[in-house]
Formats: sequence, structure tokens, C-alpha cells
Amino acid sequence: MPASLELRQSIYQTTAKASRPLNETEAAGLAAAADAGPAKNYACDTCGADCTRVRYHSLKSRMEICAPCYADGRFPSSMFSGDFVKMQHAAPFEGERRFSF
Repeated sequence: MPASLELRQSIYQTTAKASRPLNETEAAGLAAAADAGPAKNYACDTCGADCTRVRYHSLKSRMEICAPCYADGRFPSSMFSGDFVKMQHAAPFEGERRFSF
């Protein structure tokens, strides 16, 4: 069989190097890491409330504010509401596990 044809047949095959089964200890470790929640906690720079799950991050400076402060416009007068982007912690759906690689 010519080398080019052999390459075409095996190019999409996964090998043992590309994937391997996990043992129970590794699987439990990955599941615990996924269930642990966010690795970093955030506090609102305006009122000090915990805004880890939902926060607004400033694109101009290193500032995090909570949703009530964003809605009330409690941020510096030199900034606009469009200077912030909403950040949410993406929790997995029930029965689904999310892993970061």
C-alpha cells in the first residue's frame, strides 16, 4: 500500500497516546475540582459585597462591581455603563460536569 494512502487511513484514528481511561482516583479528583466552584472570590469595589457569581468587570481599570451597584450607577463619574462587561460564573447543569483543561 502506498504511504500516502496509509496516511489517509490512519490520520483520524486516535491512539493510546491521545487518550487513555481514567482510574477512579483521577476521576474523583476531576469531579471534586469541578464541584468546588470558582477558584477566586471577588468583592465589589464600591460596597464590598461578594460578587463572585455575578459581577461587572471594568474594561478601563481593574475594578469589579456587583449587579446592584451597576444598576444604580455607583461607579466613578469618569466611567460609563458601557465600560463594564457582565461576568458570570458558569455552573454546570444538573447531572453534567464541566472540566477545564
